Amino acid sequence: MDNVAQTAGHWTDSVSHGELLREGVDQRMVARRDAPFLFQGVLAADRDGKQYGDIPRSLGLLQPA
Repeated sequence: MDNVAQTAGHWTDSVSHGELLREGVDQRMVARRDAPFLFQGVLAADRDGKQYGDIPRSLGLLQPA
């Protein structure tokens, strides 16, 4: 999280797995450096003490600067 700016306010302490967003249905490797990344995130306080399947994750979008 050291190199991520949360412009909508602090809503996550972690970036979980996700997927690069592509135009169309092309599944080839992405060479663009500006491709957005859809990911799952959650605050540590909302994650603590929960089983993996019970963690209330939210979706976020990473945009390269």
